[in-house]
Amino acid sequence: MGASGVSCLAALGVLLAVLLFGRLAVLSATYEHNPGRTLAPDSTEYDRLAEVIVDHNRFATFNGDRASPELIRTPGYPLFLAAVYRVFGKDRFPALVIQVVLSVLTFVPLYWIGSSLWSPQVGLTAAVIYALDYIALLGSQMLLSDSLYVFALMIALALGVAALLNDRRHRTLALLFGFALAIMTLIRPVSYYLIIPIAIAFGWVFWQRLGWKRALGLVTLILLPWLIIVGGWQARNHVVAGTSELSLIQGFNLMRYQGAYIIARRDNLSLYEAREVFNAEIENLAALNLVDKAEAYTDKAMELVKDYPHYAVAGQVRGTAQLMLVPGEADVLRYLGGNPPQSGAAGDVFRLSSRDYIEKWFVQNGMYFGAFLLAAGYLIFIYLGSGITVVNVIRGEADRAAKIFLIGVVLYFIAISGGPETYARLRMPVMPVLSLLAAAGWCHLLAGRRESAV
Repeated sequence: MGASGVSCLAALGVLLAVLLFGRLAVLSATYEHNPGRTLAPDSTEYDRLAEVIVDHNRFATFNGDRASPELIRTPGYPLFLAAVYRVFGKDRFPALVIQVVLSVLTFVPLYWIGSSLWSPQVGLTAAVIYALDYIALLGSQMLLSDSLYVFALMIALALGVAALLNDRRHRTLALLFGFALAIMTLIRPVSYYLIIPIAIAFGWVFWQRLGWKRALGLVTLILLPWLIIVGGWQARNHVVAGTSELSLIQGFNLMRYQGAYIIARRDNLSLYEAREVFNAEIENLAALNLVDKAEAYTDKAMELVKDYPHYAVAGQVRGTAQLMLVPGEADVLRYLGGNPPQSGAAGDVFRLSSRDYIEKWFVQNGMYFGAFLLAAGYLIFIYLGSGITVVNVIRGEADRAAKIFLIGVVLYFIAISGGPETYARLRMPVMPVLSLLAAAGWCHLLAGRRESAV
């Protein structure tokens, strides 16, 4: 490692120390003043499941003395909380502290990927860019699965990149890569379908480099942990409830969002009213058990998508734009004790007259408008830098397969997370990778300007 790499590592260490101290200080102050801010609607479910694991060694939902196997939540995050509760007691604060530590450790694989694919300077720049991600700060403070998931995701991506770059330890890296993919899917099932494009893409790359026999063996090693861990959980669900689904949450989300959105557009209703209509259109819904209800929701939503594809496409486009373009800084400001307006500065451009907009945002809420501009500028900076890198990769930049892998992961999460009802927190999995791409793009542009200046 050269002097440049050593100095970048030293700077990274300082950055991580500052981040750790800062995030822990914010968490401590918030938890002492108002611990309820660290909770979201899903938090109580995760907490309840963790307590059941500790008390009964079961992954179940209790209704009085009657236990039913949990089928909506996957076990990854509740198991994490249960492990912490067993060591420290049923206290949320230690779990949140460990989450903050993991959120900071996420920068280690981030830096390694940047250094390995580009340079230590790109790795350090990516870490600095990602350190400014205010949504990651918020995610580290909440009793939600996001920070743990992103930590597992970045480890998986680092192992995947290493498997593509390393010529000697293919088998070990492929096996560890598959294991990391499986673990992160049990934390959040959003990555359930990611294994398919990964198996195809990695198989193709290995085939071109090593021949079809070795490629088949390496893809099998990636798939093996997945089949054992994720497939094992699906087998558990089949045994206890007769469903092979990893999680039933997909059916309920299809009802709440995609299906309800189509009905809302079709009948000119609010989303809440549309959900009631959706439920009313399913025969004998109240008599169905959880598995049959999720299946009925899925069938009904798919029927609506088939009958009204234009509404379905419009909802997906709208949700994707909201996912990537709405900064979400107001959520962070509320967590920190601020009181920004409920409607955002971007949306008010279309809702308010020029005079009312100036009065609301420039006169009454100037500080919050400034925060919006900074947050929007941050996103624009990342997207522009990422665009430069994408162009360079298309032109044939070195280590192209690994870089296309990272770009493909970003596109997967954007496609799978977009929908009629989405929000900035769902952007968390793509932000560390976009920080890498942005750092590479801006460093490339600056290096080119220096060369032209000389």
